Amino acid sequence: MVKLSIIIPVYNGEEYIDRCLQSCLRQDIPADSYEIIVVDDGSTDSSNVILSRYAMEHANVVVLTQSNKKQGAARNYGLSKAQGEYIWFVDSDDWIEANCLGRLLALCDDNGIEVLAIDRINTDGKSFQEKLRNTPADKIFSGLDFFKVLDNNLAICLYLWRRELLLRHKLRFVEGVVHEDTEFIPRALFYAKSVLYSRQPCLLCILPSGFDDSKSVFTTLP
Repeated sequence: MVKLSIIIPVYNGEEYIDRCLQSCLRQDIPADSYEIIVVDDGSTDSSNVILSRYAMEHANVVVLTQSNKKQGAARNYGLSKAQGEYIWFVDSDDWIEANCLGRLLALCDDNGIEVLAIDRINTDGKSFQEKLRNTPADKIFSGLDFFKVLDNNLAICLYLWRRELLLRHKLRFVEGVVHEDTEFIPRALFYAKSVLYSRQPCLLCILPSGFDDSKSVFTTLP
């Protein structure tokens, strides 16, 4: 059974995609329990060469290609092929914490939720979700109530979505636009009946030059 589909759109991401995929593979759940779907959105650099190598070496890495249609279309394409119970949209320049998937999926299963909201940190170690830091660990929000405390942090990489929720309400990204996640997230949360926020950061955005993954920044916050 595929528990999670990580969907990664890539456009000319040769500088970051190797580190992103390595982080997605350094996990504490069996490889056959999750899939990494990478959608090459018409890259003109060496991204596809890198992706092809990963697909050959790792059975749970799936590479899809399309002409350049922007991230919304790439995410929709990946979602159409996903088999996971949960969906996590990760960007190609994101870095996820090693061995975090077991904890995230346990939170989903133990609480029977439709959406898990996670935290990410800046490269200076500051949380992106300061307004939510004092939220009780076991508080289950409705989607609408959670939206009220978001403080405008509408980044799609901060959510794991139950795939059935997205399918039931035909939730897809608007294509051909930028910042499509700022439109998608409020619409998707409108339908969600159960949202849990996890305070432990597990995602780093905008990787610094020479980032050393042996010195984890994920433990800098309580």
